[in-house]
This record gives sequence, C-alpha cells and structure tokens, in this order.
Amino acid sequence: LQKLVGSTLETVIASESLPPDMQFSAYRVFVTKEEVIYLLDNLNNNRRILCINPAESLEPVVVGQIPTEGRSFLTDLFVTDGGTIYVADWDQRKVLAFHPSSETFTEVLQCPDGFQ
Repeated sequence: LQKLVGSTLETVIASESLPPDMQFSAYRVFVTKEEVIYLLDNLNNNRRILCINPAESLEPVVVGQIPTEGRSFLTDLFVTDGGTIYVADWDQRKVLAFHPSSETFTEVLQCPDGFQ
C-alpha cells in the first residue's frame, strides 16, 4: 500500500511483511481526511474490512467481517465522518453498514436487480 508524497510514491505498509493472518489484497481503498486508511480485503476470500491508522500504528485492524457462509464479493467502500463504514456486496446485491460501536453489519439496501 503506497501513498503519493509530492511526485513520489512511498510505501505505507507492505502486506507481505505482516503475519499470514493479517496479509491482505486491497481491492478498494478509502482514506479519511485524517489519513486513516480503510481497505476491502478479498485475499483468500477473507471478505473483511481492515483499518490502518498511521498516526497510531501501521498494524491493520479488522473492523468488519462478512460471514463466510454463501457467496460474497465486496466491491465498494465508503466511510462517513462519524465512522460508519458502508460496503457493497456484489454477489449478495446488498449494501451493508458497519457502525463504530458494533462488530456486526446491518443490511441497509437490497438491490434485487444487482448494481449497475
């Protein structure tokens, strides 16, 4: 994972340098104005959301996990100023929300015809 500093890319964190259970494949990335990094991790079908706050630590923290039963593919990501994380699940045709005070997700929208 890299960030642009001036005209140079600088590594923030290298997934391969992490323990195997925390390695990731960043499918989508969202960065807040405070430079907190959220990413969708689909490595090995993980279906999880990781958070990296460089001001505190470069260790990723799992802030959301989709249950492993059934098909699921997380495709988009948005984080509000209040910390609510919204993700789109392409296979399930749903938009899910992870609230800062909860370890589970809430379904906020079902899209029977899929995403366009």
